[in-house]
Amino acid sequence: MTTRWADVRACLERWTAEDLEVKFQRPRPNAAGERPWRDRRYITWHVAEHDVHHGGEISLTLGMHGRPGLDM
Repeated sequence: MTTRWADVRACLERWTAEDLEVKFQRPRPNAAGERPWRDRRYITWHVAEHDVHHGGEISLTLGMHGRPGLDM
């Protein structure tokens, strides 16, 4: 996770507000058969939210086994 977040940080330091508005279309259709467009800001937030969610699951599992959780 540390390497991934170093990459994200480098991008966020480089991107301008206009860069965050650039849109990308989903490469494959979703369950509804759609290929929605999302801006870079949304995609970056979604990745962060996803990592926090799974980091919480990992921390919970570690705690259930008497191990320290992740420092997020």
